[in-house]
Amino acid sequence: MQPGPYYSHTSGYTPEELADAAEYIRGHIEEKGPFDGALGFSQGAAQILAYLLQEQADHGLEGSEDSGIRFAIFFSSTAPCAIDQDCYLPLLRSLSSTAIQKNALSTEQRTLVDCTSRSFEAAKRIGVLQPEYDVKFFEDDEKIRCVESIPRVLYPTLIPQRLNIPRCMSLERRTSILCRRCPI
Repeated sequence: MQPGPYYSHTSGYTPEELADAAEYIRGHIEEKGPFDGALGFSQGAAQILAYLLQEQADHGLEGSEDSGIRFAIFFSSTAPCAIDQDCYLPLLRSLSSTAIQKNALSTEQRTLVDCTSRSFEAAKRIGVLQPEYDVKFFEDDEKIRCVESIPRVLYPTLIPQRLNIPRCMSLERRTSILCRRCPI
């Protein structure tokens, strides 16, 4: 857990930073679990979703019993981000600021850039990110080449995986379309 003030329960949104939070969840499940269910709100919902998807990917989990959580309930989730450093890596490495500025991107590249940019610009606008958090990930080639610092928003058209456990998601009417399409 990060020290307050609590803008977030993670130090950031890169795969490496989210892996720290996932390790905390994993340790808690190993120590106190297994659990019947997990309930997450806002960033907590996004973190639980990312954790469960990564557990499935890492261990080929088919059923609910294997992850230590049998069902999940998500309330007003923010956009979940990948824990896996390799997520979208080929797409990220194929980007350039010139292609972005000229709108010369493939559909997958455009989806990745738009989804990531919109998610983090909205989060910054409503104050859920620390004020100094830089959301201009695709501004220039130097930032793009630093792929480890770019969050990987889990967008359904870019990832085939879906959770293999019973789940329920509750959304507010004004929840962004990106969060409404989260991979559950």
